[in-house]
Amino acid sequence: VRLLIGAGGHPVAEEPAHANGITITRTIRTPAGGPADLDRVGQGDELTVVLEGRLAEGTLPRRLLIADLLPAGLEIQAAIIDDKDYEDLGKTDRPDALRLRDDRYVAAMTRKGGESFRVAYLVRAVTPGTFRVPAPYVEDMYDPAIQARGTMGRMTVHH
Repeated sequence: VRLLIGAGGHPVAEEPAHANGITITRTIRTPAGGPADLDRVGQGDELTVVLEGRLAEGTLPRRLLIADLLPAGLEIQAAIIDDKDYEDLGKTDRPDALRLRDDRYVAAMTRKGGESFRVAYLVRAVTPGTFRVPAPYVEDMYDPAIQARGTMGRMTVHH
């Protein structure tokens, strides 16, 4: 007789940021270009999400998958592909592939060792409440040991 036992669940505490061969950070900005106060987001406010990272020096070229899950109170409006329309944002990279889902931003691109990436997208606060902000994530699609997770957080959307 063979008995298989499994378990699953959700962490009881926020998972810390970590990096192995690559880094990722997320910045959320107001339309004026400053940092957004995630405790004071108004319903209907538009925000810019910027994801940045760097592949470790000396690393072989990697095919990266970048994913950013949205908190429940936000909806994606658009990806920023042409940074000329957003001069205050600075240069952004054009992903090789891009998917905007209801609950996440997903991009793919190739980078060599030491190269960085910078992508951005627009969101709108639609639902009042207090929400957990999931961590952004990046990994090598063919070597998942090369990966990083950013920080988690909280956001409050007010009427």
